[in-house]
Amino acid sequence: WPPWPALYGFSEDCKQALSARVAAGVQSLPWLHRVPFNRELVSEALALPARLLTADATLSAYSPLVEPIG
Repeated sequence: WPPWPALYGFSEDCKQALSARVAAGVQSLPWLHRVPFNRELVSEALALPARLLTADATLSAYSPLVEPIG
Protein backbone atom coordinates (compact mmCIF):
# COMPACT_ATOMS: atom_id res chain seq x y z
CA TRP A 1 0.00 0.00 0.00
CA PRO A 2 1.49 3.35 -0.95
CA PRO A 3 2.02 5.99 1.71
CA TRP A 4 -0.77 8.56 1.93
CA PRO A 5 1.10 11.44 0.21
CA ALA A 6 1.41 9.35 -2.95
CA LEU A 7 -2.33 8.75 -2.96
CA TYR A 8 -2.93 12.48 -3.31
CA GLY A 9 -0.10 13.22 -5.70
CA PHE A 10 2.30 14.68 -3.13
CA SER A 11 5.95 13.75 -2.93
CA GLU A 12 7.29 11.83 0.06
CA ASP A 13 9.18 14.84 1.40
CA CYS A 14 6.07 17.07 1.40
CA LYS A 15 5.56 18.72 4.78
CA GLN A 16 2.91 21.16 5.90
CA ALA A 17 4.32 24.22 7.60
CA LEU A 18 2.29 25.70 10.40
CA SER A 19 1.49 29.32 9.94
CA ALA A 20 2.55 31.62 12.74
CA ARG A 21 -1.13 32.31 13.43
CA VAL A 22 -1.92 28.61 13.92
CA ALA A 23 1.19 28.03 16.04
CA ALA A 24 0.30 30.98 18.26
CA GLY A 25 -3.25 29.67 18.48
CA VAL A 26 -2.03 26.32 19.76
CA GLN A 27 -0.06 28.11 22.48
CA SER A 28 -3.09 30.10 23.57
CA LEU A 29 -5.53 27.18 23.75
CA PRO A 30 -6.46 26.00 27.24
CA TRP A 31 -5.24 22.51 28.14
CA LEU A 32 -8.56 20.74 27.63
CA HIS A 33 -6.90 18.16 25.40
CA ARG A 34 -3.33 16.84 25.62
CA VAL A 35 -2.81 15.47 22.08
CA PRO A 36 -0.69 18.04 20.19
CA PHE A 37 -2.03 17.16 16.74
CA ASN A 38 -5.65 17.54 17.88
CA ARG A 39 -4.82 20.92 19.39
CA GLU A 40 -3.25 21.90 16.05
CA LEU A 41 -6.44 20.90 14.22
CA VAL A 42 -8.54 23.04 16.57
CA SER A 43 -6.21 25.99 16.13
CA GLU A 44 -6.32 25.61 12.34
CA ALA A 45 -10.13 25.54 12.39
CA LEU A 46 -10.23 28.69 14.51
CA ALA A 47 -7.68 30.49 12.31
CA LEU A 48 -9.44 29.80 9.00
CA PRO A 49 -12.33 29.78 10.34
CA ALA A 50 -13.70 26.38 9.37
CA ARG A 51 -15.84 23.75 10.99
CA LEU A 52 -13.91 20.78 12.41
CA LEU A 53 -15.83 17.50 12.53
CA THR A 54 -14.40 15.05 15.05
CA ALA A 55 -15.19 11.80 16.82
CA ASP A 56 -13.44 13.18 19.92
CA ALA A 57 -16.19 14.99 21.87
CA THR A 58 -13.58 16.50 24.23
CA LEU A 59 -12.48 18.87 21.45
CA SER A 60 -15.94 20.43 21.18
CA ALA A 61 -15.26 22.34 24.42
CA TYR A 62 -12.85 24.58 22.50
CA SER A 63 -15.33 26.23 20.13
CA PRO A 64 -18.73 25.91 18.46
CA LEU A 65 -16.71 25.39 15.26
CA VAL A 66 -15.66 21.98 16.61
CA GLU A 67 -18.54 19.60 16.06
CA PRO A 68 -18.57 16.06 17.45
CA ILE A 69 -19.93 13.38 15.13
CA GLY A 70 -20.95 9.81 15.75
